[in-house]
Amino acid sequence: MDFEIIIPKAGVPEVFAERPLQLREPRPHEVQIRVAAAGINFADVSARLGFYPDAPPFPFAPGYEVAGRVCAVGAAVENIVLAAGAVGVVAV
Repeated sequence: MDFEIIIPKAGVPEVFAERPLQLREPRPHEVQIRVAAAGINFADVSARLGFYPDAPPFPFAPGYEVAGRVCAVGAAVENIVLAAGAVGVVAV
């Protein structure tokens, strides 16, 4: 089962939790990455503490920078192969 790490409420690091993730098929120009690592930066820590004014509402998945492997591609994607290494910035 796929899951994501979320911050359900403001608090200490122990508030992190797992949530099942329903994946959808990529749209025509999208690439889906099976994330192996995500960057957690100062803004994410501030958001977890409830101090970041531009944070998404709780619950949310922190980490906008990701690295992993391509696991699916949209129908219009060219020149990207499955299992290729990938890095990206998550669009919200």
